Amino acid sequence: MMMKSTIRTLFLLSALLFSACEKDDSIFTELSIRFVMPDSRPVEKLEIRTDISYFDNINSGERVPFPAAEQNSATIRLRKGVYTFIVEADATYSTGEKKILRCTDYNQIPAAMTWVEDSESIVLLLKSI
Repeated sequence: MMMKSTIRTLFLLSALLFSACEKDDSIFTELSIRFVMPDSRPVEKLEIRTDISYFDNINSGERVPFPAAEQNSATIRLRKGVYTFIVEADATYSTGEKKILRCTDYNQIPAAMTWVEDSESIVLLLKSI
């Protein structure tokens, strides 16, 4: 009888421990980003400059690196909150021409973006610098 009670107690404790270790997905948002180029020419390759591009969570002060772009879009999982951000990228066109593109429209607190849903999306107009 004591053995059953001990096993049951250990089982319940391990279940509680496991549930406490799970991540709470309700505090994160999946952000989809689509990049729009400054002209109508297609870009063959868009490389995010990771040393310059980031999200700043105004609530927590956490800085999160901007994700890599794939076919003029990107996805990142962020903690829900209010963010300022900047993105700068090297664009290579089909002609071989290279340009530096940037979006700084949201890098000041008055223009901060609030993401509180489980999934969000944004379209960023990149400008040539």
